[in-house]
Amino acid sequence: MLEVFRYYNDLEQEIDILEYQIEVCAKERADWSFDGRLGSKVSMSTAAENIDKLSDKIGWLDERIEAKKEVKRNLESKLQQLGELESKVAFKRFVEKKNLDSIAEELDYSVDWIKKVSSKVTRHLQGTDLLIS
Repeated sequence: MLEVFRYYNDLEQEIDILEYQIEVCAKERADWSFDGRLGSKVSMSTAAENIDKLSDKIGWLDERIEAKKEVKRNLESKLQQLGELESKVAFKRFVEKKNLDSIAEELDYSVDWIKKVSSKVTRHLQGTDLLIS
């Protein structure tokens, strides 16, 4: 089966993971604060050092998330350039990995028509780096 948008689903998952990592780092940073449970048990310099490291990591994770979101927006933009029905069919077929029968039923079109639209989308995408086999 043809794959479009090699990384789309992976991007969504990676963004979720990075956002979770930020939450974990923020909680740990709060623990190292001077009124947190760890910050009150160690020297100020150790607590400050750990807070700085976690803040740097959060900044780095934020940058990664923004870069991945930009790639995702670019992929979505390319899909939207196809036209309304073509865009819906491409998204459902390649991103949601639905078969043509279920797409036809969901969009209330005949299976034959959805096959034609899907074929058109595939031809349109063959000249891009978005379509791989």
